[in-house]
Amino acid sequence: MTDRTYMQPHYDDKTPLTKKFRTMMANGEMKGHLSLFFGDTRAPEEFYDLKNDPFELYNLAGNPAFADDLADHRKLLADWIEDTGDQGQYSESDVGLLNELSVWPDVNVSPEFERVRPMLADHKPVILKKNQK
Repeated sequence: MTDRTYMQPHYDDKTPLTKKFRTMMANGEMKGHLSLFFGDTRAPEEFYDLKNDPFELYNLAGNPAFADDLADHRKLLADWIEDTGDQGQYSESDVGLLNELSVWPDVNVSPEFERVRPMLADHKPVILKKNQK
């Protein structure tokens, strides 16, 4: 999800190390590749050479030398989404988000939970039966 930073808010934010990293980033003390992970932005598209860059530090999506490879991978992804009916591009349903919040209200800090958080007090969890969607 490139609409999120790498280190989007989550339950780990309470640990001393994560607090220190976030303070360093806010104070402009985070340098180099670490700043990619704690920064406020993320590239809208990412493409990496995993053989030569297994830690995904050098985004090749904007490199003209890789334009054909990137186009091929876009098509592969679009075909896979269509073939499998992948739903990852869509937000979770309100019921799904509310069910998760009812179990872990303080842990779920991702932005999509904010739209349903006010409904939590009135929510009764929906339990699906086996093989029910």
